[in-house]
Amino acid sequence: MQFSFHFIVKNKFLFIMLSVMTLISFNLNSQPLYPYWDQYNSHFNIYDNGQLKNLEPREPKSFKSGNNICAYVTDVLDFKIYSNGKSKLISKFLPKSYDCSDALVAWTSGVASYVYYDGNIKKLCDACLGFTINDSMLSFTDRYGFFNIFFDNKIRNLDISPSSNTILGRNLVAFVDRHNQLRVWCKDTNVSLEYFSDTLKFACGLNTVGFIDATNRLRVFYKRQVFTLDKLRPKNFVVGDDMVAWVDQNSNLKLFHKGNIFVLEKYDPGFFNIVDGVMYYRSMQNELKIFENGKGKIIENYFPTQFSGRNTTLVYMDFRNRLKAYTAGQVFNVSDDIVTSFKVFPDLIVYYSNAKSLTFWSNGERIEVQLN
Repeated sequence: MQFSFHFIVKNKFLFIMLSVMTLISFNLNSQPLYPYWDQYNSHFNIYDNGQLKNLEPREPKSFKSGNNICAYVTDVLDFKIYSNGKSKLISKFLPKSYDCSDALVAWTSGVASYVYYDGNIKKLCDACLGFTINDSMLSFTDRYGFFNIFFDNKIRNLDISPSSNTILGRNLVAFVDRHNQLRVWCKDTNVSLEYFSDTLKFACGLNTVGFIDATNRLRVFYKRQVFTLDKLRPKNFVVGDDMVAWVDQNSNLKLFHKGNIFVLEKYDPGFFNIVDGVMYYRSMQNELKIFENGKGKIIENYFPTQFSGRNTTLVYMDFRNRLKAYTAGQVFNVSDDIVTSFKVFPDLIVYYSNAKSLTFWSNGERIEVQLN
C-alpha cells in the first residue's frame, strides 16, 4: 500500500533540540495514536508511533481515539478496536453508544455495557445508567442505583443513589453522596470531605481535588490529606495535576503546587488556567507567563488566543498563526506553515495547515500527509 506523505526535517539544529526536548518530556514507552480519513487516497488510516497504517479501505461510520487506543464502526457496522499495533473485531453489531479515553473503551450493546482495557473485555452491568471515562478510570451507575468505579481492571462499588454532582479525574473521583457529603475515592481510599451546601464548588486534577467548603474556605485534598489554602473565599480558582491556582480577596494570584504555596503575582491577571501540569496566565503587560520553579516566567511578549496541552506541555498559536510548544522549560517552534487547527496528545501534536496537509509531530520528527 502506497501512502502520499513525506518526512520533513527542515532544520538540523531544530531537530537535535527537539530530540533532546522529547527525551526529557515525553514518555518513550507510550504509543501515540491518531486515526484519520485520508480523502486523497480514500483510506481510513492511523498514525501509530511514527508509522502510518491503513485500517480500512472505506470510510468508517464513526471513530474515537485516545493516546493509546482507537475504537471505530466500519462501513458495514462492525465494531472494532485498535491497540498494540492490531485491529480487533469486537462485535458484528452496532453499539448503541461508545466512548474512548487514553487507555480504555466503553460501550453499550443491547442492554449490557462493557469496557475494553489492557487487551481484555469486561462486562460492567446490564441496564447501565450511563458511564463516564477519563484516562484509565470509568464511573457508572448500575440498574440498582449503585455508583461504581472501574479502575485497574476491578469494579468497586462506592455508594448507592449519589447526587448528580460527580467529577471523574485521571486517578480519582469526587462526588456528592446520598447524604449530601462530598467524598473522594483515590487508590482504594474513600475520604469524606465536606457536607454539601449552596457555596460548595469542587474540581479535580491528578492526585488533587480543590473545593470551597461551607465556611467559604478554599481547601485541597492532595495525596490523601486535606489542607486549607485560604480562609476567605477566592474570587475564582482552577485545579490541575498536583496544583490549585486562585485569586484571593486581595487580588493576589496564588498557587498550591505539590504541597507548597507560592504568591505568583500581587494583582489579578484576569485570565489564568491550568492544563494538566502546566499553569499559565496573562501578565499586566498582556504577556504570556508560565509557572516555573516557584515563580512566573515570561515566555511570550503577547498573549495567544488558542491553547491546548497535555501533561507538562503547553501548545499555542503565535500571532502569525504558527504553532509553538512550551515544555521542559523551553519554547520550540513546531510549525513553519500557517496552522488552521491542532490537537495535543501526551506524546504527539497533530495539526492541519493552510497547505491542506496534516502533520504529525512527535519525538522531534514530522510526518506530513497531503489530504487533497
